Amino acid sequence: MCMLALYVVAAAALFTHYQYRLNPDGVSYVSIAEKYARGDALGAINRHWAPLLSWLTAPAIYFGVPGVAAAKVWLLVAGLAALAAFVVLLRQFEVTGRPRAIALASALVCALSFALTLVTPDVLTVALLAVYYCVIWSSRYTDSRWAGALCGLLGALAYLAKNYNFYFFFAHFAAMTAWLHLRSATPGAKRTVLLNAATGYAVFLVLSSVWIGMMAHKYGELTIGSAGKYNLLAWGPDSNGQPMDNGGFLAPPNPTAVSMWEDPSLYMDRMKPWNPLGSWRGLKHALLTTLKNAGLALSSGGVIFSVVLLVLARRRNVTLASRVYWLILSVTLYAAGYLPLIVEDRYLWSSKLLGLVLCAALLGALAARRIGPDLRPRRWPYVLYLLMFVSAPLAGLITNWNGAKEYFDIAQRLRSEFHVQGNIASSRGMWHRSLQAAYYMDAHYYGQPAPDIDGAALEKELAHFDIDYYFVWALWDPLSNKMAFPATGAPANLPEIAHGAIPNLRVYACKSSPGG
Repeated sequence: MCMLALYVVAAAALFTHYQYRLNPDGVSYVSIAEKYARGDALGAINRHWAPLLSWLTAPAIYFGVPGVAAAKVWLLVAGLAALAAFVVLLRQFEVTGRPRAIALASALVCALSFALTLVTPDVLTVALLAVYYCVIWSSRYTDSRWAGALCGLLGALAYLAKNYNFYFFFAHFAAMTAWLHLRSATPGAKRTVLLNAATGYAVFLVLSSVWIGMMAHKYGELTIGSAGKYNLLAWGPDSNGQPMDNGGFLAPPNPTAVSMWEDPSLYMDRMKPWNPLGSWRGLKHALLTTLKNAGLALSSGGVIFSVVLLVLARRRNVTLASRVYWLILSVTLYAAGYLPLIVEDRYLWSSKLLGLVLCAALLGALAARRIGPDLRPRRWPYVLYLLMFVSAPLAGLITNWNGAKEYFDIAQRLRSEFHVQGNIASSRGMWHRSLQAAYYMDAHYYGQPAPDIDGAALEKELAHFDIDYYFVWALWDPLSNKMAFPATGAPANLPEIAHGAIPNLRVYACKSSPGG
């Protein structure tokens, strides 16, 4: 309880320093939430971005709370729920003493970093799956006829938080059902496990099918979600990147969208199709991608550290409960689906939570048998534990301190002093920065020009897409060791209106009557 109270105090103290931190995915989730708040439910349905974070955020927006702040509050609530579930998991796996204290401190830093540094439903995934683990790994699971339904509800909510969780829950629930059925000691317990599986899958599929039906109605096709297909295309062997990287200017998909990133699925026809099993070259690319991502996955979640601890446990004849292998199964299974595509650290936050429990449980088992030759537990495993789990989240909190405040301030100045609004585009290399600025000044961002476009062609493209303002950002020049504007980034015949008032940014008016 003290750890939860400390989390609330720390979150309240840190919130103002991260309230403007916004990533491209976050722009989409908040923009979709704003659609729900305006009553545009059909326009808000999206097969790329799962709806739960936007659903939670929309009511606060309706009552006047800024969208980014509302989303971050919900993420902080999810972090609190994840931390509470983590305490239960430590109890279930009988982690006590020093390993428990270090695990709780590590989880506190992770939860704060996850909730504050990005606007992403991965935080909701961590919380919902953590509660699901608490239910299915409870000693009372084989006695309760309602536990399966609760697992199904949590699985459906996890799917509504992120598309990937549909496949994970389906596979994980089946694996745990099989394990528990085989290990149940009595026929009654076996029947309860099977009944829980039936009710769990029924609840999960019924609730999930509502959202799947809504997407099918809007897009005219049956789909779990398009994010997996999009990522597969984006990282194919002949891929030239994502559409916004090299596809030139792209119009937002609807009148209230900030950019094309609100519904990337509509731009997949610009990406080269490929089939990992269609040719040896495709299979080779998929295998190499999987191996590369496996390295990232192993370094995240403490997998390598847990293997070292498992080897030590075997050498010292430490008896490990079968529950430890539940953790190993879950960490492995969650990462497995991402390996053929792309792995970002936030994708594996749920695995990192389980890694915290797994390594703490192993440390506790080893400490009980004494690690050192002098019969005293050594400190190096605990130091390594902190380095493995806390260094990246802590670095995230430090590097994102007051993050994106600069873009918010720039947006406010552009809007109030220079009356910049409407449709904007930007020079190459600053897509993320321009997108954030566009969101904060309620503009529409059309992206960046195609590579190697000349000045005359650029001006034709700006006119064709009805762009009101064109941003040229200064980039870091390693030769001069300072920020410098690109030599080919500015339209030759358009007036620059900021006149150096905003450092590292030039703003060109593309129309004789700006904004009109």
